[in-house]
Amino acid sequence: MTNASPTPLERVQDMTIWLYYNWHQLLLILGGGLTASAQLFRAGWLVGLTCAGIASTVIGAIGLACRKPSYSALKTENEALTSESEHRRTVVSALIRLLLADISRTMQLTTKERISIYLHDDGAFVMLDRNSSSPALEKHGRTIYPEDQGAVGIAWNTGSHFSALPRCGTPEWIDAMENKYKFPSTTHAEMKMKPRYIVAMRYPEGALSTPLGVVVLESDQTNTLGPNSIDDLRATPSWETLTAFLTSHSDALPRMSMARSKGF
Repeated sequence: MTNASPTPLERVQDMTIWLYYNWHQLLLILGGGLTASAQLFRAGWLVGLTCAGIASTVIGAIGLACRKPSYSALKTENEALTSESEHRRTVVSALIRLLLADISRTMQLTTKERISIYLHDDGAFVMLDRNSSSPALEKHGRTIYPEDQGAVGIAWNTGSHFSALPRCGTPEWIDAMENKYKFPSTTHAEMKMKPRYIVAMRYPEGALSTPLGVVVLESDQTNTLGPNSIDDLRATPSWETLTAFLTSHSDALPRMSMARSKGF
């Protein structure tokens, strides 16, 4: 696939931007060229040309000298802000992971269960992190989830969701995956977790709170999770800490809208 050629207007815009940032370099080149031409031909009328060349060179050099500190300062400031932003994301990610692990421990989740937390943004869900005693179930699959799929989508719209599913692979289970949860056959066929029980809840709760995302508990065993599992989750001290932390640090969380604003 080939990229479309820039339009004449785009070429003009690019040239204008280049001149804005590089006018001093253009004057240096122009000044040097004019001075060299005057020296080459040594004609009397080229005295003015020599003066113009020297003036252009001096002005260009002054412009370059003036812009260098500004560029250096901006570059240093940008690097500092980038480093600070990366550090904040690292701290946020580490704390989310720690709190999810403590919730799993408090709720006594086994190698057959996992807990995942999602952030809603720009018409989709981004998975912030996941915890399970099983390395296979803890692995991240998709990182972006459409807002109209799965228990995460249902809980986002209704506040909470619980489902006890038929045995994996049966026609009833496949029907639930495709018609209830809107998963294409290619998606549910590749799922590492084939859930039998699903508990999901929108967070933070409260009429005055702005919803941020959804937490999901899954199990591939029977009789391990139930409707009361939501209350069990609410009762864990780390869940209260986690929701308060995510609410107060929502600006440091990864967002689809931020990635798209940067051209991704």
